[in-house]
Amino acid sequence: MSNSEISASKESHSNPDGSARRAGILLLATAALTVVMVYTRVSAGTDRETILLSLQAVADNSLMYGLSGAMRFISGLTFLAAGLLLARTWITQEGLAARLVPYLFVVSGGGHVKKCVNEIRRRPSPVPIL
Repeated sequence: MSNSEISASKESHSNPDGSARRAGILLLATAALTVVMVYTRVSAGTDRETILLSLQAVADNSLMYGLSGAMRFISGLTFLAAGLLLARTWITQEGLAARLVPYLFVVSGGGHVKKCVNEIRRRPSPVPIL
């Protein structure tokens, strides 16, 4: 792509530099949230020898395990939003691989969000329904 084509592509998108900056901030937030998610999941002690021990660790450390799930959900949302913002920038208009990156972010972030929602739906109600 020539410089004139890149310039024309830049002009055709609304505030491409702002979108790229916001996408970058969201990607940094995703990384930070992922670190918190991994730390809280490991702190909950859920990686045990048997499934029974793992379930007991989840029950004993439900706050940490719940925080881990919340961080996973929020990081999925930030990843999804970063992909949508990145798709609006001129940066991703060059080459096939660069065009695919924002959509891979969206699919990955959406997958995290969907998995969290499905886990919440599968949990039994804490109060028995009569």
